[in-house]
Order: sequence, then C-alpha cells, then structure tokens
Amino acid sequence: MHPDKYKKIPVILVSPSLWLMSKIEKTCLSSKKIFHIPNGINFEQFQMGSREVLRVKHGFSEKPMVLFIGANAESNIYKGYNDYVRLAGLMENCGIEFVCLG
Repeated sequence: MHPDKYKKIPVILVSPSLWLMSKIEKTCLSSKKIFHIPNGINFEQFQMGSREVLRVKHGFSEKPMVLFIGANAESNIYKGYNDYVRLAGLMENCGIEFVCLG
C-alpha cells in the first residue's frame, strides 16, 4: 500500500515504548494519534539477552522480524491476527520473517 493511503485510514496507534513511539513519529503514520502505554515489564526479572543466541536457539534467521504475540488471537478478531496473516502473505518475498507466538 502506498504511504499516502494511510492518511485516509482512521487509526489510533499505541506504543509500549517511547523509543518505538519516536520511530513511528518519523514515518508516514506520524499524522495519526499515537499514545504511549508502557507494557509493564519488570526489568529486574526480565533482561535483554543476546539477539544472536535467541535466533540460534529458536531457529530464526537474520532477516528483520515482525513479531505477533497474542493469546487466543485466532478467535478474537480485535487482536488483528487475520490481518497479520494476510500481511505476512502479501510480504512473503520481501525478506522479512513473520513470527507468531501465543
């Protein structure tokens, strides 16, 4: 879809991090309403590890990854699972790895 088409779609974006929010603000989606809602991760319990170790452990490639996480996503239309699957199909040959957990 051409970036100009996003201007006509009524969208509200939610970002779990200020870093991601700043990235969104530099894209064709910058004119949309963007809210920061922290995801509440306890960083004392969960810490960043090696990206390479994670990729090897779970068999992921070095390609950029789009990750979808959602419990009961297939049965809940509001989680966007069907859109995610459709997008993955449309971008099959774009050098991006689509991973779904949940």
